[in-house]
Amino acid sequence: MNKFLQIASNNFDSYFSPKAIRKIELLLLRAAVFSFILHLVIIFLGNHFAYFQNLQHSYLKAIYTPFSFILFYEVFLLVIIIPNSISEFIGKQFEVITLITLRSFFHDIADFNLQEPVHFQNPAFISLLYDLGASIIMLGLTILYYKIYHYNNKAEVINELNKFHYILLNTRHPGWGGTREDYHNLSNELKKRSDFNLQYQRDDVYLFVQQ
Repeated sequence: MNKFLQIASNNFDSYFSPKAIRKIELLLLRAAVFSFILHLVIIFLGNHFAYFQNLQHSYLKAIYTPFSFILFYEVFLLVIIIPNSISEFIGKQFEVITLITLRSFFHDIADFNLQEPVHFQNPAFISLLYDLGASIIMLGLTILYYKIYHYNNKAEVINELNKFHYILLNTRHPGWGGTREDYHNLSNELKKRSDFNLQYQRDDVYLFVQQ
């Protein structure tokens, strides 16, 4: 059983390395842009040519399509980030729910008839307000969560620094345990501290030694 888990762990690290994830991200980004342009072309044909009148719709409807690709990518990250950090996993859940509410808002606003009077007796308008309110609330909660997470994470890292006599950082290739931004912030923090000296630096590699 332990051998099987070790093989599964090695395969997971190789298949879902930062480089592989970056390739998937670029692929989905290109697919999202292409689908958005294609959807705009389809709507244009439906709005201007009688032959395609069944495809007639608001151009806002096209925003719904790339959001689907972005949502798929966020769910993908949600799955593979579980072994890395439970805190980041919870943050990704906030992001996914925020994207779902935003996608629902753009879907409803595209279907909303602007010729109808806007009042609270209109069910479509009420649905649109609910989607907008939920999107704003979830976006605010997501931002608040990440602010708290980064603050606590920074405080924890700073407290742990005193346990090390040598700290070697590669800000260009941070590895699975962090992002480039995290490593840049850590290197800047170490440069400010009086109890650590920058002993060596070449390109994006830093070696700090505790006094």
